[in-house]
Amino acid sequence: MRFYFKLISGVFLVCLFVLSGLAYGDASLEIVEQFEHGRINWSRRIIEVAGVGVVSPKLLNVNVQEARTKGIINARQAAYANLLETIKKLQVTATQTLGDMVEKKDTIQRGLETLLHNAPVFKTDYLTDGSVTVKVRMGLDGELAQLILPDEITQLESINISNEQHKSDQEAAYTGMIVDARGLIFKPAMLLKLVDERNQEVYGPKYASRECAVRWGFCEYTDQIDSAKTFKRLGNNPIMVKGLRIKTPGSSTIVISDTDVSKIRSNAAHLVFLKKCRVVIVLDGASGKPESKK
Repeated sequence: MRFYFKLISGVFLVCLFVLSGLAYGDASLEIVEQFEHGRINWSRRIIEVAGVGVVSPKLLNVNVQEARTKGIINARQAAYANLLETIKKLQVTATQTLGDMVEKKDTIQRGLETLLHNAPVFKTDYLTDGSVTVKVRMGLDGELAQLILPDEITQLESINISNEQHKSDQEAAYTGMIVDARGLIFKPAMLLKLVDERNQEVYGPKYASRECAVRWGFCEYTDQIDSAKTFKRLGNNPIMVKGLRIKTPGSSTIVISDTDVSKIRSNAAHLVFLKKCRVVIVLDGASGKPESKK
């Protein structure tokens, strides 16, 4: 699988829309994973693909309207086939793609087929040769997340804060976390993991509320280090930590320092933001091929 990121600027975005027929309509830079027939925009948390419907010149000459209708049908079929192919490559956990999960669980296969069928067409282009291009989009959150997130992500109870803690400590509690992973060969996933230097989990599925993970994602991906602190997701007092390395190059597990981890664990109030999935991962477009599975 060819795997890489593209950082899309406003001007280039317009060109990309013309050349490939897929666009996101925003001038900001984005983290995008490109595949043969579609792409996953991790910043916008959407999957977009295109399908082309070809009609015979003979039919086009006889009945333009019938040819156009046939082209739309063919284009939609191609688009949904491309969407299925692309979405199966979606990295769900550090070790599993959606394709892996579909092979092991029939209920996911059936649910996915329903979601794909309902994925909206957001643009249709009629080309001069009579062919039709249809563009389809699906969000990563909501119904798709509810279907594919593992059972270990549950509806967590509220974290109880000890009455012995000083009010000033609670007021200073971190409201979110920014992980600076620039320069690391990291593969975005629906459920990444953060571990300390001894490989003890700091943030993972067992820390997050399913409600929050379904509603707005387990984490957010961006390349905007300067403005990351202003993200509404993070609240008014986020902590910034540095990703030291990736556990395995091209994987979805980031190692952070024990010093940073101790800051997070020093106050139970700090852990509330993990439950609410108030985590932002900053990437810079560094990429690499994931290691092959043995």
